[in-house]
Amino acid sequence: MMAPERIEEELFGVEEIGESARRVGALEDSLGIRLVVRNPDGIKLTREGELVAAAAARMEDCLGGLRRQLEGRSEDG
Repeated sequence: MMAPERIEEELFGVEEIGESARRVGALEDSLGIRLVVRNPDGIKLTREGELVAAAAARMEDCLGGLRRQLEGRSEDG
């Protein structure tokens, strides 16, 4: 069985994984909390990481709704 990090490398490429790790690290530094824990099986969200991920998903949904509203206005105008 392929290790989780190898699967990620195969799917996304090493550069993307490195960039994602840097972004997560920067967000952790900015918030002053750990969002993920790394172990031999891969990574896992902490409780705080789960909260941040859920909030990010809600924000993405809101932005999608706003985008649809704005696109509708530009068609009307």
